Amino acid sequence: MRWQFASFPGYSTSGGRVNPSSRAEARAATARLEAEGLRLDAEVALRFYDALRAARVVALEERLLVSARERLAATEAMLRVARSHPEDVLGARVDVARQEQVLERARGEAEKARLALAELLGVGGDVAFQPDGEPPPLPDPAGLSADSLVAAALAAAPRLRELDALRAAAERRAAAAAGLRWPRLEVDASWSRGMSLSSYGALFELNPQNRTLSFGLRASLPLFTRFETSLAIARAEAAADDARHELRAARLALEREVRAALADYRNAYRSLELAERAAELSAERLRMAQERYRLGALSFTELQAVQDRAAAAEREALGARFEAARALVALEERLGRPLRP
Repeated sequence: MRWQFASFPGYSTSGGRVNPSSRAEARAATARLEAEGLRLDAEVALRFYDALRAARVVALEERLLVSARERLAATEAMLRVARSHPEDVLGARVDVARQEQVLERARGEAEKARLALAELLGVGGDVAFQPDGEPPPLPDPAGLSADSLVAAALAAAPRLRELDALRAAAERRAAAAAGLRWPRLEVDASWSRGMSLSSYGALFELNPQNRTLSFGLRASLPLFTRFETSLAIARAEAAADDARHELRAARLALEREVRAALADYRNAYRSLELAERAAELSAERLRMAQERYRLGALSFTELQAVQDRAAAAEREALGARFEAARALVALEERLGRPLRP
């Protein structure tokens, strides 16, 4: 057995020299795994919302196609009683064909979004599934304080805990490197029992009588190491400085990212409110325009313009709903915790 004694940190007194930064590096690895888990959760959520949005778009376009066909049937019926013109029927048929094209394109986009989600989840292409559910409930950003969110992110972000552990490891390595200038004292001790016989009987002797005890003491002084010690110390101290600067830069970057993500979420939330309001008004306007068209007080071209605007408003409201969900996921990823009620 062997003991080593040293007058600087980073060395044990029972078992020899050990890595002075192993515990800090283990904490960094744990924090790195947690950060990767948060990133993966956010990526899965984003792809799921993309697939769910694409499925909702398909449902919307199918409903708009049904409405277009109903308008075509109504226009043909009005033509039979001389309350519309042949070009109105042609226009309605063009609307149906255009909506069919939009629907097919939406189905293609939905299939691509589903495949992207399946790839991330590790689901094979032969497994058929469709995303189902609702977008997440959105907290009102008026009740969110930027300073409070920044403080929470700085306290809990796994990336910062990882960098802080790496900083601690680098500082301990620097302290250990500085200790290389100190004298080293090594103590060796051993004890054994044995015996020697002319025959093979000693192989089966369980209690040999001969005992041997040895003890050694050795001291070393690093007077000249061809500047290797100075170089190792300088490198370790530079690495510690880099780790401290990287941690500080990451804190500043996280603060900026949290504030930017909160601003994006506020904009997305407000855009959703405006888009939903515009969709409601456009739907009401469309109902009024359809009634005027049936009474002959509105031309088919004018009705088409109102219909197009109402459909665009519905699409914008649907898109704004999922854009707000994506903005919320991005904010939660940076906070390291959910904000949803």
